[in-house]
This record gives sequence, C-alpha cells and structure tokens, in this order.
Amino acid sequence: QGQLWLEKPPLVPVLYGIITVYTANPEISTRIFSLLMSIIVLVFVYMWIYKITKNKTISLLTVIITAFNPIYLQRSQVVNTDVFLLIGWLGYFCYFRHFWKGLFFLLIGVLSKSLLGFYPWIMIFLYTLSPW
Repeated sequence: QGQLWLEKPPLVPVLYGIITVYTANPEISTRIFSLLMSIIVLVFVYMWIYKITKNKTISLLTVIITAFNPIYLQRSQVVNTDVFLLIGWLGYFCYFRHFWKGLFFLLIGVLSKSLLGFYPWIMIFLYTLSPW
C-alpha cells in the first residue's frame, strides 16, 4: 500500500528470489527448497521434544505423527513463510539458553513474520516470571 511499515519482512522473499534467479527451473527448485525447510522443522521438533522428555521413542513418534499430518504435508509442499516462522520458533525453544543461537533463531522468526517472531521470547519471559 505504499507504506513502509505495512510491508512484509524481507527474509523469505529474498531467499525465494535468490532461488528463482539462480536455478534453471524456479517452480521446482522453490518447492524443493520449501520441502528441505520442512525437513529442518522436523529435525527441530525432534530436538525440542527430546529436550523436554529425554526419550527417543516419544520424540520419534512425535516427528512421525507431525510428518504424516495432512495439514503439515500440505503446508510443506507449498512455497510459504510459515515454515520459516516455525524454524525460528522451534530453534529459539531449542537454544534459548545460548544467547547468540537463540537470537539468531529469533531473528529468523521476526524477519519472516514480523511480530509473530517474538512469541517464543514472550512465552519464555512469562514462564520465567511465573511462580510455578
């Protein structure tokens, strides 16, 4: 709409733009890139659940259930920004105790979906303030 604050964050369009410029078949290469990002999401799901439960079986079962979920299958095959937001969120949840790694994943989330990228930080902040 011509207003700078209404524009989308630049990370995802820049990445998909680089892929379309430097590949022979842009449609196939962007879908393959999106599929690779979805595989990275599954790796982070495994890491996060393993960090919580310390059980490989539960972590693997969670990844299998997530991978065969029809909504996840549909979203992983379409070129979208949701995958990058999920990578940012899960990466932050896995590495929030390491400042620079957590900041990197928070940056991925913010640069892919703006204020939605701050949700993990807000949740961890509220959790540390809670009396439980």
